Amino acid sequence: MRVGLIGRHDSAAAILAYQLGTYAPETIEASLVEPTKPWHIPGRFRDLRFDIVHGIGAWGAWATLPWFKLKNADTKAILHFVGTDAVLYSERSLVTWKWMPSIRCADLVLFCGEHLRQMTHIKGEVWPLPVTDGLFRDEPDRKPERDILYYCGLGPGIYRLKDFTTYAREHPQTTFTLLIRDPRDLGGFEIPPNVDVATGVRHDEMPRLYRAHRKMMRWTIHDGVPKMVYEAVLCGLEVDFNGRSITSVPDEMLASKAIPKLVKMYERLLACAT
Repeated sequence: MRVGLIGRHDSAAAILAYQLGTYAPETIEASLVEPTKPWHIPGRFRDLRFDIVHGIGAWGAWATLPWFKLKNADTKAILHFVGTDAVLYSERSLVTWKWMPSIRCADLVLFCGEHLRQMTHIKGEVWPLPVTDGLFRDEPDRKPERDILYYCGLGPGIYRLKDFTTYAREHPQTTFTLLIRDPRDLGGFEIPPNVDVATGVRHDEMPRLYRAHRKMMRWTIHDGVPKMVYEAVLCGLEVDFNGRSITSVPDEMLASKAIPKLVKMYERLLACAT
């Protein structure tokens, strides 16, 4: 089965492509399709037929998914809401209308959490993106170099950056690392001197970054628990998610258990076409 994962080289799509290649190599031939801009498909993929195209994150797939469907109507399309994209869609702005073609052409819509499905009011199924459990693990002799790791993604309001910087200023003796995808994600916030900023960390480098810290704080306006929290738990960190302590990882969040279920979902989708 040929599956095209639509997203950036440093995105959840790339991680899922890696997980499919690791846990379902005999069943799935997974390829990462990284559009350079909307409606632009890299040349090496233009003539390649996929059985399924799986767009992870509506902002990355809003134009690419319809392109594949127009090119080959037999290709099954999946649109996967991961978090911030559902928040932006629910605001009923220009973004909402921009993503409508992807939603309408999708044969299946997935959500990383039930709260996202309720937020968008779109019919679909819940399948959270899992943690690569073979990669994230603790080390018995781990000696953390810093105190707290914090993550801010797209949208400082969504990731409560103001609350975090206030907390860091109130704890000047505590060392923090603020992990961001892009400096623009900071939104002009002034970062306290006890906070180091890290960016451009690859997926395979994340275990080392986690293990360099004693604790992870992850604050968002979302209710669903993000997989980064579970990655930190597997690496032995204390975890504070929105004031709640997370100490264990559900089986459905482990890639070794979740990927076989995704493969069955793919097979079921293809069976509907026959």
